[in-house]
Amino acid sequence: MWLFRALCLIIIGNKVAYCSWSTKALLKKLFEDEKYNKLVRPVLEPSTVINMTMLLYVAQVLDMDERRQTLKSNLWMTLVWRDEYLQWKPEDFGNLTAIKIPSNLVWMPDIVLYDNADTAYTQFLQDKIIVLYHNGTCNWASPIIVKSHCRLNVMNFPFDDQKCKMKFGPWQHDGNEVVMTSGQGDDSVFNSDGEWDMVGMNSSSNLQSYPDAPGITYTDIVYTLYFRRRSMYYVFNLVLPCILISSTTVLCFLLPVDSGEKISLTITVLLSLTVFLLLIAESMPPSSEVPIIGKYYAATMLLVSISMAMTIIVLNLHYRGPMYSRVPKWAKILFLKYLAKIVCIRVTNATMSLNISKDSFLRNSDISEESGSLMEMVFLDGQIDGSPINGLKKLKKNLTKLSPCCTEQIAVMRLLLQEVKKVTKRFDKEDSTEEMKNEWKQIAMVMDRIFMVIYLVCTSMTVWLIMKRIPHSNG
Repeated sequence: MWLFRALCLIIIGNKVAYCSWSTKALLKKLFEDEKYNKLVRPVLEPSTVINMTMLLYVAQVLDMDERRQTLKSNLWMTLVWRDEYLQWKPEDFGNLTAIKIPSNLVWMPDIVLYDNADTAYTQFLQDKIIVLYHNGTCNWASPIIVKSHCRLNVMNFPFDDQKCKMKFGPWQHDGNEVVMTSGQGDDSVFNSDGEWDMVGMNSSSNLQSYPDAPGITYTDIVYTLYFRRRSMYYVFNLVLPCILISSTTVLCFLLPVDSGEKISLTITVLLSLTVFLLLIAESMPPSSEVPIIGKYYAATMLLVSISMAMTIIVLNLHYRGPMYSRVPKWAKILFLKYLAKIVCIRVTNATMSLNISKDSFLRNSDISEESGSLMEMVFLDGQIDGSPINGLKKLKKNLTKLSPCCTEQIAVMRLLLQEVKKVTKRFDKEDSTEEMKNEWKQIAMVMDRIFMVIYLVCTSMTVWLIMKRIPHSNG
């Protein structure tokens, strides 16, 4: 026997501790000799209330599901209470002051998580190690993983702070049997998952009754956890692409109308924003609360849609033809004289007239000297103004000066002048039409530049308003 004790003797500095023989003897005394019953509340007097202290430390956020409104977290929990049946004198058992035994051997409170969001209520107190001290103090400590309901406010997503509550308390032991005392709890062991940072934690003890047990009060502890989202990930993957895509809409205003791609570019931008908005909707809860990033996307899509309407107006002005009236005088003054200078558009003379003079006509014609004299008489003043031939009587008086062979030439020249008059009228009409078209094109160009300025101002105001709504703690 002495050899067994010698082998079990462990020397640590100046302290001497005995091996398992004292532990075996203590366990035999507590659980066999005294016939400890774990089904009985461990108090000598039935009126004695067990004061239970709870400590909670948040180690990590495993999952924060905004759509299902749940929080899955890794917790370090500690429960401390006094078992009046589990006491001994240390000197009777080799100065043994504490032992570690399975929690299944002793009475355990029926502590549950009221905000449980898992598929079932798990008995997380079972199958753990409990430290039992000689004065009857029981210390249960273990890491647990819980999934709880958490009302998440996504109005400021992704620049949001969240507050989650966890309510722990006994389910059957009322306030006359077990009283929960609020213990400490902090984020000293918290390890961020890269998305959430813990900024605070507090606890409070409550005494209340429930509908299934009217008139009976129960105690519980509510831990309030405060988290702050790291928004940089969402800024680079959601906010920045939206800003870049919306900026692409500006290129739609700079794109020439004749390219035929203005509407196509606007529709492509609108579809791209819709894809990103669907990604946000998949992660948000189906509620009436629209997150701030969703409002930004909706506002941007509205601006892009308005830019499409602006582009249609510009195209309508650009392709106006003869079936429309000329540009009103007030529009010319307003757009081509004043607004064009403001938006830095250079307006040119769009009139393309056909100037036909007698000199150019004669220079480009193979006419004899005699025919030249005839032309001088026919043109009279030496010009064609598109009106009927004047001075016909004067022409007849001068016919006597010509030889008889010139009479036929004069008749031909008269027919030629009539044809020239028709051609001149046709060119004048085409010039007028072309001038009207070019005036409308220049009006459309000025309108396009004005719409671009309006879009830039509205986009800048939208970004400013969204940034103003961001909480200062996330700014």
